[in-house]
Amino acid sequence: MIKEVYYWDYFNSLLKGDKHHCKEIVVSLLEDGTDIKEIYIELLQKSLYKIGKMWEEGNISIAEEHIASKITEYLIDISIEHAKHC
Repeated sequence: MIKEVYYWDYFNSLLKGDKHHCKEIVVSLLEDGTDIKEIYIELLQKSLYKIGKMWEEGNISIAEEHIASKITEYLIDISIEHAKHC
């Protein structure tokens, strides 16, 4: 299970569009042995659901939602590459 502190750090970085910090968090979790499925569900999916809800409610722009989606796609690619080398 991913700790809440990691989730909120990741979510806030994603919301700001901070791709580099999001990558640091994901890579750190992978290197610590966190299961990739946990990262996908408890971090990436959970964050995107929350961002989608924020967009639906008019709290963020479509541009912010798109940036979050693109960062997430990038991180999925990074995690797949990491898994290939382990």
